[in-house]
Amino acid sequence: MSCPDVVTSSLLSFSGMTLFSTTTDHLTIRPYQPPDQGDFLALVTDPQVMRHVEDGRPMKVDRARGLFEEFLKNTTRRRCTWAAVDRGSHLYCGHGWLTLSDDECELGCIIHPDYQMRGYGTELARAMVRYALSDGGMARVSASVDIGHHASIRMLEKTGMVLQREERDEQGAYLVYATSRMPE
Repeated sequence: MSCPDVVTSSLLSFSGMTLFSTTTDHLTIRPYQPPDQGDFLALVTDPQVMRHVEDGRPMKVDRARGLFEEFLKNTTRRRCTWAAVDRGSHLYCGHGWLTLSDDECELGCIIHPDYQMRGYGTELARAMVRYALSDGGMARVSASVDIGHHASIRMLEKTGMVLQREERDEQGAYLVYATSRMPE
């Protein structure tokens, strides 16, 4: 199966899975580097950006800083993380991650508001799904999304994910999407 939006890739060893670097039509997707810290902190401490992530609240700066340090040291053994950088401007535009469990993983991504609704989230998610199901050795990739978050639902569907079920937690109802096939 062809991968038209993945141009090049390279791999780095990481805790049973490998951190990859790749380029798509609009993005360079790579492991985090120290200069990314300010952009990452600005992204995950922004209330508007984080309203659909985890508990819907922005991260505290100290927590975000500690998490970023874990990314750099590769101490988040069950989570692989990447920075998404615009290929044209070389500006940081998002954060992607895969949370690992046995032969499955859960995908997540956060796109900076300046890059939303431009296909960047889809490119990032598609590259992570493709990687997880091929070189990453995962049998299945899933993602959870708030009911009514239509942009994220559409993004997941464009990666080949299909609605599996509706679930509920302390924050309310959400949808679970998944795929076990490579995105087209």
